[in-house]
Amino acid sequence: LNGGVTGFDVVDYSDSSGAVRVEFSGFSESGGALAPDGTYVGGVPDDFIFPDFEKIVGSNFGDRLVGKALFATVIEGGGGGDFILGGTAGDTIDGGGGDDTLRPGEGSDLISGGDGADVIDASGGFDLALGGAGNDTI
Repeated sequence: LNGGVTGFDVVDYSDSSGAVRVEFSGFSESGGALAPDGTYVGGVPDDFIFPDFEKIVGSNFGDRLVGKALFATVIEGGGGGDFILGGTAGDTIDGGGGDDTLRPGEGSDLISGGDGADVIDASGGFDLALGGAGNDTI
């Protein structure tokens, strides 16, 4: 899949039947769907390549979502206990439902924990962290 050079493109796993792992790490982005037993659909973690996408939407399960290293990314966790890691640019991160672990990275980020007992590590840059509903640790 190629998002193209212009526009605002989204990788959306909100209808996935299992947890996903999507990593926008620099210029090589990859992702795959996790089966209930923890293996990747298709057998390998980078079945899908996502160049030039700016937003990740996770599933209703415990996802691993990693933003771009060099460019701002919008990351929405969805339901489930997600692990979300931002990049070095200013990211917008929303954990959604579930007990999430949010690490926005080094840029000036906007972080919302959403529902659940979230852990937000906002020590990497000048961040605005909003815990949301639940018993959060910032």
